[in-house]
Formats: sequence, C-alpha cells, structure tokens
Amino acid sequence: MTKKLFLTVIFIFSLQPFFAQAASPVNASEEIGSAKLCEQQQRQIKTLENDREKMTQEIHYLQDEVRHLNQTLDEIRSQVGNSEPRPLSY
Repeated sequence: MTKKLFLTVIFIFSLQPFFAQAASPVNASEEIGSAKLCEQQQRQIKTLENDREKMTQEIHYLQDEVRHLNQTLDEIRSQVGNSEPRPLSY
C-alpha cells in the first residue's frame, strides 16, 4: 500500500505543470476567440480541480489504510512476542 501512496503523490506532483499551464495568460490572436478560449480554460481548470480533489480523497483513504495496516502489524507483533517497535520505513 505504501507504493500505491507513493505513486499517488508522484502523480499529484506531476499535475502541477498542468495547473500552471491552465492558469497562464493566452494571446488573443490565437485561432480560438478569447471568449471561447477563456471558457475552455475554465472547463480545464475545473476538471483539474476535480481531479485534484479526487486525488486528495484517494490520498486520505490510502493514509487511513496505511494507519490501519500499521495497527494490524503492531497487533500481530505483540501476539507473536515481538515487542520491538516497527521500523519507521513503513
């Protein structure tokens, strides 16, 4: 599960250039009219914000899952007599 969390975080950071690109100013002389381009950018920004919210929810879910797995691991360790704390790399 930690690998999935790591990959999710990497994916979110990879979206940052898209957020910057969506918010960057555009020359009005492009093929698409400025009003249509503005609408297109607003839709793109909204889509990216929704994706970011979904990824944030996924991260919270994965963090809860990791906490639950760590708790289960601690319980198993205590049952088998291994009272050493789990490694911090988990």
